[in-house]
Amino acid sequence: MSLLWLLNAPSSLFIAVTAVTATGTLFATPAIAKTLGYDVLHAMALTIASTLIMPLVLFINLTLLQNDTVKLDLVEYIQRLVIFIIGPMAISSFCYNTIKREKLAYIHGQLSKFTVLLIFAFPLGLVAPLREMFDRSFYNGLYYLILGVLLCVVFFTVTFLCYYRYNKANATLFAITATNRNVLLTYTIASGYLGTEYLALMAAIQIPTYALPVIVKARAKLKVQLSSNVEHKKAE
Repeated sequence: MSLLWLLNAPSSLFIAVTAVTATGTLFATPAIAKTLGYDVLHAMALTIASTLIMPLVLFINLTLLQNDTVKLDLVEYIQRLVIFIIGPMAISSFCYNTIKREKLAYIHGQLSKFTVLLIFAFPLGLVAPLREMFDRSFYNGLYYLILGVLLCVVFFTVTFLCYYRYNKANATLFAITATNRNVLLTYTIASGYLGTEYLALMAAIQIPTYALPVIVKARAKLKVQLSSNVEHKKAE
């Protein structure tokens, strides 16, 4: 925020960035956590908590930055909660209590093969505004892409450092949860106050957001490989 102020950024971009910072965790975060070997239930709890407090934080941010009265589309927000959180939890509970454990484990194993593909296919439909901005002006498109990457780096680094001292095991999970932002939900309930700058930033943030799990997993594999090489040399 301070950097944007120093660069004399327009108020519309300032509003876009504050809206992103107020956004809750991406609904796909538990599935991403699973692919990285973290606790799915823990990730789900963090996702639900951040999503529930999101309207309040978003309302406060927009009220401070807008001259007009802020009204969020809470009907659409509740519908999204039912579709993406309450509904899946109800279906999971029903399946858990009606289907045999062995069969349920088999079905889950088969479905999980496609889950990752669907997760990484999702952002493809949201990057169009950034591509359009690149078509109009390469430098503007690059500006928003760099801004999106910087926001993700700040979200991840600050959260990781804050939690590393107290919970090293889950510091990376907390950082991933803080970085994965459900920017589409924010736009759905507050589109009247968010301009084209938010659409461009929403598109730009998709690239680092979905590249993050790949980077984290590659880093973990590299760390394991390096430690195994060190142990092998000690054995020699």
